[in-house]
Amino acid sequence: MKKIIAIIIAGILLSSLVFFLFIYNDPEFRYFIGTSTGLKDNPVLTDNNFIIEEVLVGIQSSTALTFIGNDILFLEKETGKIRHIQNNLLVHDPVWDFDVKMEGCECFTESGLLGIISIGSEIYVYVTEELDSENSVVENRIYRFTWENNKLQNQLLLNILPGDGNMHHGGAMVADSNKNVYAVIGDQTLETQLQNFNNELISDAGIILRVGIDDKVKSPSKSDSPNDHYYGVGIRNSFGLAIDPFTNNLWITENGTHEYDEINLTFPKYNSGWA
Repeated sequence: MKKIIAIIIAGILLSSLVFFLFIYNDPEFRYFIGTSTGLKDNPVLTDNNFIIEEVLVGIQSSTALTFIGNDILFLEKETGKIRHIQNNLLVHDPVWDFDVKMEGCECFTESGLLGIISIGSEIYVYVTEELDSENSVVENRIYRFTWENNKLQNQLLLNILPGDGNMHHGGAMVADSNKNVYAVIGDQTLETQLQNFNNELISDAGIILRVGIDDKVKSPSKSDSPNDHYYGVGIRNSFGLAIDPFTNNLWITENGTHEYDEINLTFPKYNSGWA
């Protein structure tokens, strides 16, 4: 009897192992296991011209990074801190600390410290900044800094965009070969001309922005010629912009509602058609 029970238990364990190995081939299941247990898949290289080296572990809510020479600046979305990796080591103190919307809030929001790029010693940062917590004054802002002596200096406000909503803040930025900087912001669930609604409203949301093209204009919708500041409109939301290094064309990833995300080639006065 004991022998039969042992055989049954062994069969159950073997079946469970086979089933686990079978479903572990599913990427979504592996992601669930990894986030639940701390286990992770090792990356696999298919090109021997590259190597993979682990630099830092334990980062949470990092949304973007940029290289400064051999160093790295990366963002902590929820805390508003810009961190510095120097000589493959994390510098203890952040190089900048923003007051971001809902910092420390255990709630859903896509806002925070969202984008960073560098052009030489110039650093551009996109952040959902909480200017007055008591009165809920929140704006998406784009700043330019200079990187000097391992510090961010000479902070300059370039653009102010809507930031009240919990969703569709975008935040990705990119620079082309002519050093023109572009940023994307989602529709913030607003309904204006820029989301292809037939009304008189303009909101500076759902756009690809030409960053800082006029130092007298922070919010394009308040200027005499807002369309000059929009490279593209009609965008639901995006987490990615990229420049083709050969053609200088601008590409964008666009988020669908639940499926049908897109990768699109854009052009000046581009309208993605979201409404």
